[in-house]
Amino acid sequence: MRIQRLTGLMDIDSIITSLARDLGFTEYANNREARSLARDKAAGEWITYFERGQFPLNYPGVKKREEYYYQEIIEKRKSWKREYSSFVDNITQRVSDNHKTSISSRAGDSRINPSEKRFRLSDIQNKEDTCKEYLSSLPRGLSFGETIDFAHYICPELRDYCEKNESLFNSSSRRDKGSVGKMVEFYIFGQLPDTDPRPDLDWGADIKATHFKNVKSGGLNAKERLTVTNVGSTDDYSSFEGLMQSSSLRLSKYYPKLRKGVLFVFEHEGGKYDTIEKNREKRVLCFFAYDLNDLPGEITRRLDLDYADIQDKVATRTVSQKGQTYLHIHPHGSKGSKTRALGFKNKFVTKLVSIYTRKPITVVGNSWFIEKEHFHG
Repeated sequence: MRIQRLTGLMDIDSIITSLARDLGFTEYANNREARSLARDKAAGEWITYFERGQFPLNYPGVKKREEYYYQEIIEKRKSWKREYSSFVDNITQRVSDNHKTSISSRAGDSRINPSEKRFRLSDIQNKEDTCKEYLSSLPRGLSFGETIDFAHYICPELRDYCEKNESLFNSSSRRDKGSVGKMVEFYIFGQLPDTDPRPDLDWGADIKATHFKNVKSGGLNAKERLTVTNVGSTDDYSSFEGLMQSSSLRLSKYYPKLRKGVLFVFEHEGGKYDTIEKNREKRVLCFFAYDLNDLPGEITRRLDLDYADIQDKVATRTVSQKGQTYLHIHPHGSKGSKTRALGFKNKFVTKLVSIYTRKPITVVGNSWFIEKEHFHG
């Protein structure tokens, strides 16, 4: 029995790789091309073995070895098809409903869909609705490097800005250039990191990045708190004056920094990510714009209670994060630092992701997490 090569499948693979390269995902396309060559070589060896009647000794059932080996090849083909199908789905999500590129038309037309949406950098930075549309157009589930490539494809001004200012961003004087949060600011929103206390984007949002880690139960949840803004120092309690002047969280001078943000969530897989190159390899799980004013009443009430608890602790000079549920005051800076900042606790970060991505939270004991399958759908 002769097994024919999946030439049609290989053609699809070439089309997908070409499409990825055209969309600006050079790194991803190169990886796919290398894997495709390796798979093609492996498939050829399998078929040669089958045609010659040469089978590995550990294949059970000598009389049924041909049937067994044939089934192995079929399963391998199914696996490849699933992988290609998954990639096609990913491409469809990437280009979104507003600017889908037809996979079938790519086979005979190397041009990108002329209706592909382009964004102006100033609109992303200054207009909330445009920024949200821009975010909805970016791919999820790929590496950060691939996400950056696509962002620069749909916003040429962003690409030009980064090329012009990359030497400044990479300057050795910028110690935190390898921080993934600083990379999001620069490569996704076209802003050099600074110490300006005002929100990062002119429409009122701070740009933030965080990591989700694996939990034993098989899900993912926030690895760390999300620091928002410094509020004072326990070396000088008068420095907390800004925190004590307001009667509620919404009236606080710090609320504009807390209220709105754009959060990028990366998958943590262990090891150190302290360089630009390493951070480009991270997988982007999701990203979204949030607004505390839009959250359900039970959450905003809890935030208000946390803020009141923080004020009480400052008044009694017993500042700590004990007893706060969503919003807390915590040490910020090097070890032993007396500086204190407001931040979102791990569980609240997990809850924010759940709310804005519509992925359900699973609660097991004191652990809140999101099932991994929800980040692969």
